[in-house]
Amino acid sequence: MKSITKGLFTTLFIGLFALFLVACSSDPCANQSNHDVCISDAAVQAKDVAICTHADTSGIQDWCITNVAIATQSTSVCANIKDERTMGFCVARVAVITKDIHICRAIANAPAKDRCLFDLANDLSRPQFCAEISQSSYGDDCAYDLALRLNETDACGLIKSVEQNGKCYMTLASRLNNITICKQIDDPERRYWCQGNLAIKNMDLVACKSISDFTTRGICTSIINDRLNLKK
Repeated sequence: MKSITKGLFTTLFIGLFALFLVACSSDPCANQSNHDVCISDAAVQAKDVAICTHADTSGIQDWCITNVAIATQSTSVCANIKDERTMGFCVARVAVITKDIHICRAIANAPAKDRCLFDLANDLSRPQFCAEISQSSYGDDCAYDLALRLNETDACGLIKSVEQNGKCYMTLASRLNNITICKQIDDPERRYWCQGNLAIKNMDLVACKSISDFTTRGICTSIINDRLNLKK
């Protein structure tokens, strides 16, 4: 009799314990209308990535994991994401939050790494990070945007595209009214145009005469002389 009672007690205990585990691991947002947002908020609040498993889809689950990684400022949390690219973007968000360039550099997925470098370059106003971006056009856009935002000609020098490089220097030369910036343009035609444009803008005949291109120098001088004659 005692053995039967003991057996029933053991069975009951195991059953109650199992129910306890189920209750603990149950969906905390089962009755919520905005289920996925609730799951993410609950996971972030508890700093518990396991709660993200209750998300409706793998995409929402990855989003939830990323939010927990950001909240905990931990790249290790991102390892719960199976897709390499998505995991890379998760790590990138942590890098931006912690402002840690070393985290960006350690990302294996190239697009995620580039996005991380782009975002951190802009957040920290560090154009040199743009030069580490593998996709040249993306790196050029990064350097161009920062050059204009910071009025920094050194950032123009990081741009590989001849056209965008010249545009960057020309824009700053005009904005800062500094003809010496034009000399940094590699493309001769753009350099001459930049020098001529600023010389005419400032009615500077000396600057016109310093332009090495004969045609541009002549047009520049002629335009200024015509304007000066109109004033007489």
